[in-house]
Amino acid sequence: MQVSLAYIFYHIPKTAGTSVKRVLNKWFVLERELARPVKSRPGTVCMTGHYGGRLAGTNASLLSRDSRVVGNPDVKVFTFVRDPVSHFISYYYHQMRHSNLTLSLAEFSQRAFEFSLSKTLNIKHEEEIEERLSNFFFVGLTEDIESSIALLAERVGKPPLAVPKERVGIRDEQVTTLSDAELEMLEKKFALDRKIFDRVRRSISGEAPLVWKGADQFRDIAAKTANPPTSIGKKETAVAFIDEFYVSDGASNFSGPFACDKPLHLHLTFTVHDASQRVQPAFRVCWNEQTVFTVGYTPGDGSDRFAEGTHTVSAVIPPHLLNISQYELEASLCDPDPVQRWDISESLVTAEIVPPSSDQPSAAGDWKSPFPGPIRPLLAWQKSAKPQ
Repeated sequence: MQVSLAYIFYHIPKTAGTSVKRVLNKWFVLERELARPVKSRPGTVCMTGHYGGRLAGTNASLLSRDSRVVGNPDVKVFTFVRDPVSHFISYYYHQMRHSNLTLSLAEFSQRAFEFSLSKTLNIKHEEEIEERLSNFFFVGLTEDIESSIALLAERVGKPPLAVPKERVGIRDEQVTTLSDAELEMLEKKFALDRKIFDRVRRSISGEAPLVWKGADQFRDIAAKTANPPTSIGKKETAVAFIDEFYVSDGASNFSGPFACDKPLHLHLTFTVHDASQRVQPAFRVCWNEQTVFTVGYTPGDGSDRFAEGTHTVSAVIPPHLLNISQYELEASLCDPDPVQRWDISESLVTAEIVPPSSDQPSAAGDWKSPFPGPIRPLLAWQKSAKPQ
């Protein structure tokens, strides 16, 4: 039976979320964010995801992906926050390790931080801090993660557990060589984030605990970001947004089923508003609620920018790659370096793959039983024999 989720961990990137999930995995059945209900008993499942680093305003955001959150006290959302300067520096080194970033820390600090606390928590003014934070069932503090996990355990009725330290990043001397002026600039840059952090610190210390809204949770954000479905993401994500995403057989079949020995065409139309930013279309193919592969658009002309206006790109999954099964596909628009998600398709597109449409050779050979796994490529076989 499909039921509402009991808990959602809104994972703000680089706030020790991996360590938190190690604990959550011992308390709950963890599920990654997907645009569909989870089949399980209430109280046993915890959904976790970055949700594009937004509570609302984009197709990837929490309130867009799961509308059951608003005003529903049976869905309890919690998150963790981190010292804003440490948060930013940690993100910089993450980008250094996982991308081709060549900027120094001082140079990188001139850029906007996509996952700042004010952006990820939808807080634009100091007066909104109390109201926004009270939407959460619980807000923990990375710098006091042991106490935070102990308090969360009490709130969810689970045994307190030691917090494993995960993914402690390697840093160079840049952190220690930042000048006083550069540190002051970072503090000024994250002045609002500092106030958010201090409010959570006072809550965790017991000085002034936050009071959860319960049945009124996230109504304030939903009311301020309410738009027709066709405009989700257009005000908050001004860089680019998705207009249409669909699959086909390359001809007239847009709904399936699709034969496994035929190509599957993926079509994406999107609009770019800011040509100075990099926009990379990408497709993700899922099977059995797991990612099979993700592919990003590779321009043939060497350009990494799209002009302002509407564009259409397409990709072809070759024949004899997907297995006979049901797949779910997702389209997104991102800046891959550093990673920022501009928009994501409003829902997953389902594609049913069926047996070959002809008697031509296939990956199955004469095998009559279903092949396990998400792919079944047609390999080039060779045969040789030694005479007796």
